[in-house]
Amino acid sequence: MARQCPAVVEPLGTGDLMPALLIGFSPHTHDSNNVASRIVASTAGFPSWLVQVDQQAGGMCMFYPSALGVLLRLSANSEHAIRDPTKLIAGFHCMAEDPQLDVLRREHRHLFPLCQTWGEAYSPAQLQHLHTAISPYFRLPYPKSGHEAFVEYEECEPLDYFAGWRVVEVADDVALIDCEQLTYGMLWRDGRRLDAAVLRDLLDIGKVITPECTLGLFLLWENCD
Repeated sequence: MARQCPAVVEPLGTGDLMPALLIGFSPHTHDSNNVASRIVASTAGFPSWLVQVDQQAGGMCMFYPSALGVLLRLSANSEHAIRDPTKLIAGFHCMAEDPQLDVLRREHRHLFPLCQTWGEAYSPAQLQHLHTAISPYFRLPYPKSGHEAFVEYEECEPLDYFAGWRVVEVADDVALIDCEQLTYGMLWRDGRRLDAAVLRDLLDIGKVITPECTLGLFLLWENCD
């Protein structure tokens, strides 16, 4: 554990970094500073796979939730997919800034209702659309709640779903990954595979930094605005 702080990931504009799943902790304050202040207050070192994702979410009426944990890119884990996820991943890319609404309407009808919202929480019908879009490609729990670009899943045992998935690791001297700092292989890579040791260390870190939070599973993609 060499890092003094986890690397910060700001997904907007990063392209291939998203969509991704995050296993970790998210205080329900929708305030990234809430997580950052606790990390600064901690004196422990951190592993290269621990990242703080400062997300932009909510569609056209934005807010900024933050989550701390391990990041698993869908495109880096196609070997664990039910079938080739290229079309699904392309659909999420169509939902990013300046979304391709015509393509979504025509080719990704279950993702289309999830894009260009106005800050409101997803309805049960929208969560069903998300599940229907993803389930032919990846086995995931059912989505519990969320907003555009930031969805939380029902509680699960992560290793039952994601054992062996590759997680993003960031170089020890890199503090920030964003649209201007994105060089794969030099700044970050899809590194070690998720296993019981990683999960144990993650739970131990969570007890120090976010003791009021339970371990959660989140789906992230680039917000439309």
